[in-house]
Amino acid sequence: LAYKAAYEFSLMNMLTHKLKNDDLKESEVESIRKDIYRYNRRVRSWTPLLKYYTSEKGVEFARQGIQIHGGYGYTTEYDAERYLRESLIYPIYEGTSQIQALMCVKDTLKEAVRRPTELIENSIGLRLKQLTTTDSLKRSHLKLKKNVNSAVLTLIIKMVKSNFSESIDEMTSGEVLKFVKTFGGMLKGFNDFSLPMQHAERICLLKCYEHMSDSIMDDIVFDAARKSVAERFILKAFSHSKQIIHEIETIPAI
Repeated sequence: LAYKAAYEFSLMNMLTHKLKNDDLKESEVESIRKDIYRYNRRVRSWTPLLKYYTSEKGVEFARQGIQIHGGYGYTTEYDAERYLRESLIYPIYEGTSQIQALMCVKDTLKEAVRRPTELIENSIGLRLKQLTTTDSLKRSHLKLKKNVNSAVLTLIIKMVKSNFSESIDEMTSGEVLKFVKTFGGMLKGFNDFSLPMQHAERICLLKCYEHMSDSIMDDIVFDAARKSVAERFILKAFSHSKQIIHEIETIPAI
C-alpha cells in the first residue's frame, strides 16, 4: 500500500508539473486535472492509514523483539532496546497516531455525506459478490470489506441517535436506505462529535485492513506466490474486524 501511495503521489506531482506546459490543449488540461484529482484523493485517503499503521506496528514489533531476547533485550549491549526507544517517536512526530485516526474518520464521514447511498449500495453489492464468487479467498476479502462498511454505517446510526435521540433500533432495509440518504442534511445539525472521536482509531484500523487487503489481492494478479500471505493477512484482519465492530456496537458513549 505504501508503494502504491508513493507511486500515485509521484504521478500526481509529475502531472502537476506537466500542467505548466503552455502548449497543452484545453481538453488535455481538463484530462490532466481529472487525473490529478483522482490521484490526490487516493493519496489523501491512504496517508493517515499508512502513518497510523506503520507507526503503531513499529512499536509493537520492537516490543516483541525485547520480549524474544528476554533479559538481554533490555540491556544496552544489544540493539533490541535501541529499536524500541527509537520506534517510540514514530507515533508522535509528523502528527500523532490519534491525529491520523481523526483525519481518517473525518474523511470517512465526509465521504458518507457526499455519497450517502453508497454505504448501502456497497453493502448490498459486496453481499451479492460474496454469494456469487467461488473463490474462498475472494469471499473472505469481500466479507472483510463488508465489515468495514457495516462499522461505518453503525457509527453513523449511533451518531444520529446520540444527537437527536431518535428511536431507530428497529429499521427495515428500506428505512435504513432512506435514513442514509438524509444523513448529509442531518449532519449539519450535529453538535456532539464525541462518538466518532471515541471510535476514531477503531475505524482507522478497519480502513487500514480494507486498503491493505485490496493491495495484497492486487499483488496476487502479478505474483501467485503472494496468495499464502493474502490468506494469512485477510483471515487475521477479518477476525479482528468482527471484534472491532462489536466494540463500536456495544461500548457506551463517553
